[in-house]
Amino acid sequence: MTQPGETQDGSRNEFDDIPVDYTVPHVSVWKASYLWKATFCVIGLCLFSSANGYDRSLLNGLQSLETW
Repeated sequence: MTQPGETQDGSRNEFDDIPVDYTVPHVSVWKASYLWKATFCVIGLCLFSSANGYDRSLLNGLQSLETW
């Protein structure tokens, strides 16, 4: 019979020292100000990158015209 953390041949697993009964703290998104700031930064970066892509494609389209 094998002990917890041992394999059939008696060797130990590399994950044996990691505790299994850990708890994750519950943080409400509505109350944590740093989560609000991070969310607005991510939304702002998405909006700015899409606007930058639109400006580039518009400029490339204008440069392909002969009247430009």
